[in-house]
Amino acid sequence: MNRLIKVCAVCVVIVWIFCMGLAVGTFKVRNKYKKELEPTSESAVSVQQSQQNAQTSQIVIDMVTNQTTLPEKKDDPLGEKTTGSGNISTFASSEGGSEPTPSAQLPSSYADIAKALVNAVNATKATQNFTAEKKEKLTINIDSVTGGLKSLADSIISKSTDRPDTVCTFSNGVDSAGSGKTPNSLIAPINKMASLSADAIKDAKVTPGTNGAYTIEVELKSETQTLNQSAKNHAGIFETLDISSFGLPSNVSLTEASIDYSGARVTANINKNGKLDSIAYVLPITQGSASGKMSVVPVSISMHGQYDCSVTCTYG
Repeated sequence: MNRLIKVCAVCVVIVWIFCMGLAVGTFKVRNKYKKELEPTSESAVSVQQSQQNAQTSQIVIDMVTNQTTLPEKKDDPLGEKTTGSGNISTFASSEGGSEPTPSAQLPSSYADIAKALVNAVNATKATQNFTAEKKEKLTINIDSVTGGLKSLADSIISKSTDRPDTVCTFSNGVDSAGSGKTPNSLIAPINKMASLSADAIKDAKVTPGTNGAYTIEVELKSETQTLNQSAKNHAGIFETLDISSFGLPSNVSLTEASIDYSGARVTANINKNGKLDSIAYVLPITQGSASGKMSVVPVSISMHGQYDCSVTCTYG
């Protein structure tokens, strides 16, 4: 019996030793694979940085030239670069086709814009050989008439019609059709060189075109014209109205008259040579009034309206 107990005890010890060996071996194997498969935090960071470097240092190989280049850095995901000056913005597109005028060459300040517009108008007025087509319309609306002057009102309303289009082909500075018109008498201001002060500008915009061309849009500040005082800012770039041109009856004498201009706009397309491809004028008359006498009867009239004009030029 004692011998059997001893044998059993020895067997238990042997089994215990065997199990402990398995446990230790398994732990070592697991620890070994854990070290190989799970790097430390420093190793993980190193691997991540290597992956990032591989992405940012991607190499492009041209299969035709066999040249190796790095990818270009894109400045703008939209493919546009914007420059601004005050209320004027210009854009340089990255798309194909003709390139717009570089923004550095465009007028920016109101003074520069006024100068560029005036120079383009005067350069066109001085051109000897080109064709110009002019379209214009004057609309007058009578608000009130006193003194029973229906004939006076009718004479003013008669100006509210489209004027015939004028087409002139200038040769040596004179219309070859014999109309006697010159570029200076066709393009506003009529029969004088253009002028414009930066102080007269309420708002302005410059838009680049192609092949060195660009567009100028200008709105003038409000101004009043009277019998004794011209609207000098408007008269420097527009064909302003003249009360005497309304065809008033000969027995009507005016003692007072005023015309209020507000929202007057000029849009000029200027080519690479600094001349007009086209120019459009919008001259609103927000309020006009005149008073005087018809023979000995007091008269007065109130009105509003608008003058529209455009000139398109063709060279060569």
